[in-house]
Amino acid sequence: MTLPEPDGLLFDLDGTLVESMPDLRDALDGALKHHGGVGVQTEQILNWIGDGVRTLVARGVSQSVEPSTDEALCEQVHHTFRVMYLEGCCRKSYLLSGVRDLLDEAQSRGLPMAICTNKDDIYTMPLLLHLDLLKYFSVVKCPGPTVARKPDADMLHQAMRELGVERPWMLGDSRADAFAARNAGVPCILRRGGYDANRNLEDYGVDLVVDEVSQITERLRGSLATS
Repeated sequence: MTLPEPDGLLFDLDGTLVESMPDLRDALDGALKHHGGVGVQTEQILNWIGDGVRTLVARGVSQSVEPSTDEALCEQVHHTFRVMYLEGCCRKSYLLSGVRDLLDEAQSRGLPMAICTNKDDIYTMPLLLHLDLLKYFSVVKCPGPTVARKPDADMLHQAMRELGVERPWMLGDSRADAFAARNAGVPCILRRGGYDANRNLEDYGVDLVVDEVSQITERLRGSLATS
């Protein structure tokens, strides 16, 4: 499929730019065990991730500690998780292969870029600093009182306004990214192997599904070369 020339790029974070699952798993595993639950595996978390930390914890509690989600217990585990993850969110997380080349390519061509993530800002900013990514992004959007989570288009629309762009590509790895892009009316590229339990990402009707970040870089070069 031919993608239109972009005037900017919007990026998801976890599973798109950064492999953060090891630190997420360690924090959730530790929090659940701290409250009497059993450990969790990466494969389980893949089915729970994508809708925010509170939902992730609630799903973990329902499977690990109690047969049904107890609100008070979820709140306790959530607090423990936040403490553990804030302490360890940069321990094992790393930049995915090809990401630095993609960001350098986009920056060299003057494309403005933004992060649009459902990850809370208290974890997002330390991770961006740790991985030396902030220099690429003039806008970082995380959920908050005035920013709705993906798949709502609000986060993307705010980023587009602040970047001053109208035709960005949305680059992600999940259903939330695909539907947010659709709701915002922008093209979407998904990377296979990220944090979506569905391995048939084409089901989401996106413009392109890739296996490697380097394929996005090549698409970007091709799109701008023909403009």
